[in-house]
Amino acid sequence: MLHTEFAERAARRLEAVADRLEEEGRWLKLDTTSARAKELRVAAHLLRNEAAAVTQEEESSRGRTRRPIRHESSHREDQDAVA
Repeated sequence: MLHTEFAERAARRLEAVADRLEEEGRWLKLDTTSARAKELRVAAHLLRNEAAAVTQEEESSRGRTRRPIRHESSHREDQDAVA
């Protein structure tokens, strides 16, 4: 399994947990769960980017050159939080 494939699977799981956490927080009327859910989405974003960077480094060390890989998160606010 490639780094990016693993990262995508793990990131989807983090995002699913974030979604459940937000839903439970709304149901229980807890404000803090939204911030924690956002942290999980940021973690998913960082995981994808790190996997892409590792893959790129490995390909470079094998003599292959490719354009830098940058994952575009499906959550715009995650990008803002990381930037």
